[in-house]
Amino acid sequence: MMHRTIAVAILAYVQVSAVNAQGGSKGRPTRYVCPKDHGLQYTTPEPNVVTFELKCNQGTTAKRIDNTPKDSQKECAVHCAEHPECQSADYNWDTKNCARFSETNVNTWFPLEERKKEPKPEPQPARAGANCPAAPRNIVESMANATTFKDEIRCPEDDGKIFISASGTYMQNKCQHEFDSKSPIAETSMSTLTECYNYCADTPGCNSVTWEAGWPSWKCRLFVEGPDKLKKCGMNIHGGAYVIDPPTIEAADDQIVLCATGCPNAHGQTFDSPSGERFRMSCCKRHGVQHFAKEHMPSLKSCMSACGTVPSCQSVDYQQSTGLCYFGKHSGEPSISVAGWSSAYSVGCAGACKKEGGCCGSAQGRDEL
Repeated sequence: MMHRTIAVAILAYVQVSAVNAQGGSKGRPTRYVCPKDHGLQYTTPEPNVVTFELKCNQGTTAKRIDNTPKDSQKECAVHCAEHPECQSADYNWDTKNCARFSETNVNTWFPLEERKKEPKPEPQPARAGANCPAAPRNIVESMANATTFKDEIRCPEDDGKIFISASGTYMQNKCQHEFDSKSPIAETSMSTLTECYNYCADTPGCNSVTWEAGWPSWKCRLFVEGPDKLKKCGMNIHGGAYVIDPPTIEAADDQIVLCATGCPNAHGQTFDSPSGERFRMSCCKRHGVQHFAKEHMPSLKSCMSACGTVPSCQSVDYQQSTGLCYFGKHSGEPSISVAGWSSAYSVGCAGACKKEGGCCGSAQGRDEL
C-alpha cells in the first residue's frame, strides 16, 4: 500500500491488555482522530480483548485478509480484533475502508508483540484398514542404487559395478579386461557394451564376455570360463564381465498363519470348502463385477462355503462391517483394492491336480503331462 498524505492509520497489535498506555482507562477519546492521536492505544471490548497502538499517516504492504467499510477508526480496530490472525489494520478516512492484514514485521513498522495464533491440531494419520496385509517392500535394484547396479553399462566410468541384463542375469563388470582362455563359444559384432552383455545373458552356456571397441572390430566374444581367466589388458579391450550369483539382502520373515480364513492372515492362502471347491483368498480387495446374489454371512469362510454349493458361483466379495456376501461369476483375481473387504475365487476342486482327480473325477480340471 502506498504511503498517503491523508490520514491513513495502522492499528498495530502490541499486547493483550485492558489498560490504556496513557494512564489507565481515563483520557481515552471517544473518537480517534489523526494526526493528534498518533501513538495512543485502544483496547477492544470483550470477548476479543486486544490492545492496539494507533500510527497515523502510515501504511503497510502486508498480506491482506480483507477490505471492509467501517464508520470509524475505533470500529476498524474492533474489526481486526475479531479475526484471530489479524495483526494490523489500515483505515482510510476518505473511503472509510478498513483493511485487515495477517503478516507482521513488514514495511517500516512492526507490532511490539505478535498476536498468538491458536495452534492447529496435529493431522491424524491416514486410517488404514485393520484387515489389510502389509504392503511388500519392492526394490528395483537398477534404480534404487545407481552407484552399484546398472542396466546400461559404460567403460571406464562403470568399472566394478554390477550389470543387470534385460533377462535378469547379474554380471560383474571389469573395464579394460579380457579373458585368457580358449576360443570363444560365440563371436559377433555389437555396437555397445550393454548390447554385448545382454547377448551373453541370453546365450546358454555363456559365463563371461568381452567387448572390443573400435573399428573394424566391435567384437563381442562369449566364453564358458569364469572370473579366474579374466586378465587386465591394454586399451584395445573396452570391457569384460562374468556372470555372478544374484546379490542377497537381509529380510524379516513374514508372519504366516496356516489355514487362516480371516484377514489379514488369509491373504494369498487357499481354503478348501466342505463341498470340495478350493478358493484363493485376497484381503482388502474385491472383484467388483456384477453379482447374481447376496446374503448376510458371519465370515468370509462361511461366504466361500456357501459359494462352493452353488454351481454358477465362481467368486465372492465379503464386507466385514455389514456381513454381506456377494456371489459372482468372475473367475480370476480381484482387481479393486479397498479396505474392509475380502474376496476369494475358485481355483478348482481340491485335489484336482492329483492323479486320481480329487472331487472333479479322473481328468477334469487337470493338465495331462
